[in-house]
Amino acid sequence: MKKFPYIIVLGFVFFSCVQKTPSELGVDWKETGKINPRHAKDIVTSNLWVGGETLDRDYANYEAYKKYLGPLGAKKLRLQSGWAKTEKEKGVYDFRWLDAIVDDALSQGVRPWLQISYGNPIYEGAGTVDLGGGIPHSEEGLAAWERYAHALVTHFKGRVDEWEIWNEPDLGENKKKPELYSELFYRTGKIIRELQPQATIIALSIAHLNDLAYLTRFLEYQKERNALSFIDVVSFHGYPKIPESTFEGLEKYRECVWQYNPDVKFIQGETGCPSTKGSSGALGDHDWTELTQAKWNLRRAMAHIGRDIPFSMFLLCEFSYLNHPGYVNRNKLNTKGLLSIDEKTQDVTHVKEAYFAYQNLCAVFTGDAIPESNFGYSSDSDAGELSVFAFKHSRKDVHAVAVWLSGKIPSDTNEYRMTMITFDHLLVKKPVFIDVRTGKVYRIPKKYMKKENGKTSVSVPLYDSPCVITDVSFLE
Repeated sequence: MKKFPYIIVLGFVFFSCVQKTPSELGVDWKETGKINPRHAKDIVTSNLWVGGETLDRDYANYEAYKKYLGPLGAKKLRLQSGWAKTEKEKGVYDFRWLDAIVDDALSQGVRPWLQISYGNPIYEGAGTVDLGGGIPHSEEGLAAWERYAHALVTHFKGRVDEWEIWNEPDLGENKKKPELYSELFYRTGKIIRELQPQATIIALSIAHLNDLAYLTRFLEYQKERNALSFIDVVSFHGYPKIPESTFEGLEKYRECVWQYNPDVKFIQGETGCPSTKGSSGALGDHDWTELTQAKWNLRRAMAHIGRDIPFSMFLLCEFSYLNHPGYVNRNKLNTKGLLSIDEKTQDVTHVKEAYFAYQNLCAVFTGDAIPESNFGYSSDSDAGELSVFAFKHSRKDVHAVAVWLSGKIPSDTNEYRMTMITFDHLLVKKPVFIDVRTGKVYRIPKKYMKKENGKTSVSVPLYDSPCVITDVSFLE
């Protein structure tokens, strides 16, 4: 069987997963090979990133999973700086734990971005050390925070140039007091601008896009202090059961921000899906499986990068609150990770299907894939059931169009539906069809394509996970 030059088999012994057979596509297409995973070192730029959160509280062990980072192909790694872990004795900063992670990630071709958080109980009024906990607010606490932020940025500014200030400040009691976060952001942004003028400052890391009142009070606070220029990027989160959701709320949120500073960019800083029911955190009440996790993650990622919004997958490795005293009566293991762990030892036990699926996505949609807005198409699929996002290669005159059946929670079965899509202007010469989840590539037979009046109609087997119609040269 003839194979295209981009097709290889995974070469790492710890990468293995069961794949579906070509007959399950429901058509007589022959598989020509599989997507070649790309190491982060071999990718120049990408809007697909991954999370390495909770290491600041020792809920996971970076040493146990670091070998999976570079081969994934995600280009950036979100980390939490861990004030309480770094300053255990007043005035003494020990960055060695974070140095090891930052340096290793950089050596693998992955750029860390640091979230400055959480509080530190060794100071009165300096906040607490976990999600939704207290924000530093006393003069002693804020002064200590400023000293820490100054030391942190000074120490890492040669290796880190993106700083996110706090995590989800709109949770719990903090939601009622936006001025607490507003003041923390102002003080921290001022320090970053003075020490590293060209650095990117990321604001809000917001959990709820529907709270425009909180957002407005934050923006007014910065405006009154001539600090709107501190906001380079706004990060937002979200965990909807239907992965294409929340974008209406995002549009309203962006409109509000742009009234104050039209130059602000937006990124998805944290979102992901569990692989089991009963996971701690968001979405834990649904019967997720490793299959539905993989589908949800792909759909959620594509819905963002298709809109030209950088996307960080939460997260690379599972983590556990096993040793956290506040979680006695709550689920401890968070199964959103792409890697499964032994809860007691924190060692990786196996690589989930979601890892391979995201690895495939990272290999195809690098910085060379430029989103195209207003890409004209029509379909015989029912309205609201089809998601379509088009990309054009930055150096080649070819398209890659991601398509899938959407609008419902991903199912635990793979039910394909032959769907005809007519594109107003599709640039492909040697058409191939990719099932991103499995990484399998199929040559599209001529009888499934028709060109007429400048338009191209393609009949393809779709299901509730992203597939891609493209040209073979897009993958080479």
